[in-house]
Amino acid sequence: MAIISDIRKRSGIIIGLIALALAGFLLMDMTSGNQSLFGGNDFTVGKVAGQKIDWKEFLQTEEILYQGSTADVYGRRAYLWSYFIEKAIIEKEAKTLGLSVSIPELKELEFGSNLSPIISGRFINQATGQVDRENLNRIQEQISSNTMEAQLRPYWATQEKEIIKDRLQSKLSNMVSKAMYSPKWLAEEDFKENNSTFNFKFVLVPYTAIPDTEAEVKDSDIDAYIKENAGQFKQAFETRKLDYIAFNVVPAASDSAMIMKELDDLIAPFVAAENDTTFLEANMGEMDGTYKKKADITGDFTESLFGLKNGDVLGPYVEGGFYKITKVLDRKMIPDSVRSRHILLPAKNADEAMAAQVRLDSIKTELQAGRTTFEAMALQFSQDGSASSGGDLGYVGLNGMVKNFNDMIFYKAEMNTLNTVFTEFGVHLVQVTDRKYITKESGISIATIAREIAPSDASQNEVYEKAFDLVSKFKTTDELKEAIKEMPGVILATSEPLKENDYLIAGISPTTEVREIVRWAYADDREVGDFSGEVYAISNKDAFYTSKYVIAGLNSINPKGLPSAKDKRQELEAIVRNRVKAKLITDKIQGKTAAEVATMYSAQLQPVQEGSFNNTNLGEIGEEPAVVATAIGLGTGKTSKPIRGNAGVFVVTEVTANAVNDMMDDNMFRNSTQSFARRNYQNNFMSKLTEKYDVKDKRYKFF
Repeated sequence: MAIISDIRKRSGIIIGLIALALAGFLLMDMTSGNQSLFGGNDFTVGKVAGQKIDWKEFLQTEEILYQGSTADVYGRRAYLWSYFIEKAIIEKEAKTLGLSVSIPELKELEFGSNLSPIISGRFINQATGQVDRENLNRIQEQISSNTMEAQLRPYWATQEKEIIKDRLQSKLSNMVSKAMYSPKWLAEEDFKENNSTFNFKFVLVPYTAIPDTEAEVKDSDIDAYIKENAGQFKQAFETRKLDYIAFNVVPAASDSAMIMKELDDLIAPFVAAENDTTFLEANMGEMDGTYKKKADITGDFTESLFGLKNGDVLGPYVEGGFYKITKVLDRKMIPDSVRSRHILLPAKNADEAMAAQVRLDSIKTELQAGRTTFEAMALQFSQDGSASSGGDLGYVGLNGMVKNFNDMIFYKAEMNTLNTVFTEFGVHLVQVTDRKYITKESGISIATIAREIAPSDASQNEVYEKAFDLVSKFKTTDELKEAIKEMPGVILATSEPLKENDYLIAGISPTTEVREIVRWAYADDREVGDFSGEVYAISNKDAFYTSKYVIAGLNSINPKGLPSAKDKRQELEAIVRNRVKAKLITDKIQGKTAAEVATMYSAQLQPVQEGSFNNTNLGEIGEEPAVVATAIGLGTGKTSKPIRGNAGVFVVTEVTANAVNDMMDDNMFRNSTQSFARRNYQNNFMSKLTEKYDVKDKRYKFF
């Protein structure tokens, strides 16, 4: 009662605290994420060229183009982002110039003789490797007759947008590149530049002539180098680096032994199994029904397999990170080629396939009753090019047809029997009419049960505990760095510079967890030295277990523009030290002849024959473009000032120019120069065009 009385006395304070907490939650909800009580929902993932990229449209396009795809989600979203950005820019530029893609032009790009790369890349006949014209013609007919399936329409409409964007981009690029012109005088200068050669001598004072202790590298030296090479170091975006430790999860010896015993225990029942298919289904095994020759089976156990009798089991053996047991089911002679004929009824879905099979069953009944001939039925009903020849496909070698058809005629069908097989082209009524046996090589049909040699839950938990122990003990990366000095085998790595929307850290597969680490690094209140305080579990795409645990901290924040000397010291210190040495050497040899420099450093004058802009290699010394360029521009009988090169400081002397032949064909060289410039421009067209626009990128708010 005393407690209740005490609470009643303080009820006003408690109610006030609750009200403040509720207000805080409301304020946080109004000012964070993509929702706002004042502004509604903001689903803008980006903006460029006056167009907003809507998140809902982005997701809808991803679903349409990648439905059922196993492609990396972040990779495909990166493609879609580029697509939407480029599409907005291209549309704006095309509108300004009055460019468009007409309906007849679009149809030509989709179905004509000048197909869009979008179409020719996606509609490939896997059997021939060529464009699947039959499929395209069928789609064109469906569009004309308004009978296209409902689920295909959004895909085709989205694809048309891609085609139009690609075509407009080509038009814009071609307009600019075709306007590029190389006048005769420029071609002549290029020819002279590319064909002029010079003989000269040089003396080299290597950087090793100055001890490192005498060449202190100051921050100002590094800053000067960065500014001098601003084009190389200037960042268009902010980047951040992570310090991280990746704890790899590997199977323990006990894990491997347990998996091996599991398969060992399956051998006896596998041998005794009366129905191999049922046994394989119950134990997650597989067989494909084909017969494999020795050349078709890779690995170290081919001879062992072919030495078994039917019904014998090999294993357990290790192959490709798996324990396996393999049973020999059957063996037979494999024909080198097979002649067959078929009647094909196309089918695009399950309903059409069922209707096609019913029709073919009726034809099969008529053929078996002898009331008609295969040739007549093929001519009347088959819907492919073989109909006119009675369905005859001639002789084909092993794997010369799509898999299901190939397996039927080579392994399953008896001679002259009628068989039904389904392929991506539809439903076939197939008859094998002849088989040729030349090599008379046998093959075996096998079934395999495999188990990946994967870490157990206990092994994964053991590694997790190691990672969690560090996360729980240390709050900053500096503390962590100090602690791991006493932990052999624990390596703190530093990531490459990461942009706000990156999803990949070198050495770690792209996963949702990797993306979350980058998102953590870019939080508004994040500071250098912060430690994530979280263990990230990384699973390989095809694995059903955690392959590594990662802990991370923020190493550095590199704003856009030029980096600081501190950020680049580790990367540039050795390069800049050579520049400091070059200054010290130059001060010592300034005003001296090449012979005098050679005497000072016990060096030799070394000759170079036919140095040119295309040949800047000085033999064992390596590439020295600054030295060769100085020699070319120096003039006969002169000695150069000290030249800072890659290997040391050079002095060039005794330059002589070799005669240059006139151009054999002015037009040919002009065209070559012009073509090179055009190709170079086209390769960089879109990136250069994008630089004109201020792209607002808010992807990080959504994924």
